[in-house]
Amino acid sequence: MEIVARLAGGVAHEFNNLLTVIRANAELMREGLHDDNVVAGELHAIVAAAQRADVLTARLLAFSQQGVESPDVLDPDDVIREMSPILEDVLEESVQLELSLEAGPCRVWMDRGRLEQILLNLVLNAHDALPEGGRVTIHTACRQDGPASAEEAGSDRFVVISVSDDGMGMEPEVRARACEPFFTTKPVGQGTGLGLSAVHGIVTRIGGRVDIESEPGRGCTVQVWLPVRESPATNGGKSRRGA
Repeated sequence: MEIVARLAGGVAHEFNNLLTVIRANAELMREGLHDDNVVAGELHAIVAAAQRADVLTARLLAFSQQGVESPDVLDPDDVIREMSPILEDVLEESVQLELSLEAGPCRVWMDRGRLEQILLNLVLNAHDALPEGGRVTIHTACRQDGPASAEEAGSDRFVVISVSDDGMGMEPEVRARACEPFFTTKPVGQGTGLGLSAVHGIVTRIGGRVDIESEPGRGCTVQVWLPVRESPATNGGKSRRGA
């Protein structure tokens, strides 16, 4: 896994350098052209493809944990509320987003971009399970019965973010491999297999856990356990030494 992560990070950096040149030149060539110009349309397609590739690069960097981070004290409920318009935009009109935010005063210490990436990846994953439409629910809670890594995380409380869908569900063998990097059941060109693996990498690195509950025909729920911490050296408002 470490070797794969290093490879992914190296590829992402090199790929990003190439994208910068492609996108910059395409945008320069597009300047001054009317929108109805055939060449302008082709250049727009190049820029749009480069922007989609940027998303892939970001996922590769997240998986390799090489992105720049600025951790801060975050209220997950607030972040989800602020992100809800963006999350609704990525869903089809036939898919309804519902929020049930009950984490209360619990806070986490992490990079906001990483938390947003977790939410976006989980919602997109749920969306892909609803080709005929349905409902995606985001629920939050503050729990004390956390994972075995609680001591390493420096917290005995966890914010649990659950993203559920009422879609097709997963077979046991698919569920068991869902967080593997580059594993996907989607057709070639429609999935990278990096969404859940990136989430798993981000969460476990800060001492959390990812649980998946799913059965064929009964939808899927992905639970993300994030340790409650007010700063790098505190445990839910108390020092790690118990002072």
